[in-house]
Amino acid sequence: MTNVINVKKPNKFKVLMLGALSLGILASGAFASTSTALLYKGKSSAEGATINIHDGSSRMTVTNSGGGPYQLIGQAKKFVAIFPDPVVHTSYARPVTEVKTSFSPEASTYYAAAYTEYASTSLSGAVSITS
Repeated sequence: MTNVINVKKPNKFKVLMLGALSLGILASGAFASTSTALLYKGKSSAEGATINIHDGSSRMTVTNSGGGPYQLIGQAKKFVAIFPDPVVHTSYARPVTEVKTSFSPEASTYYAAAYTEYASTSLSGAVSITS
């Protein structure tokens, strides 16, 4: 007498669809938006692109690459239809340093802004905000 075992193989289409759906869910939460204001020597200010912050948890990185004795001032600004745009977070970096801070803005559209202390044009650096 022979025992017959019926093994049901999973449907390839269902497995592929489930995999694609899982990847889509993971990808939607894995990518963070970033706005970066790059400040080059010869300029005293710069602004980054706008990003949407939904969860209220954000990070700011201010990198002063040097070029003078002055600080680089990083700001997260809320984008509104009228000017001036309100500043929601500020951080300072001394020459040749990087400063990382966290802040919790309300859900809205924001952008990074970089300014030099005393409007100096000898500094270079970057300010990034990440949602």
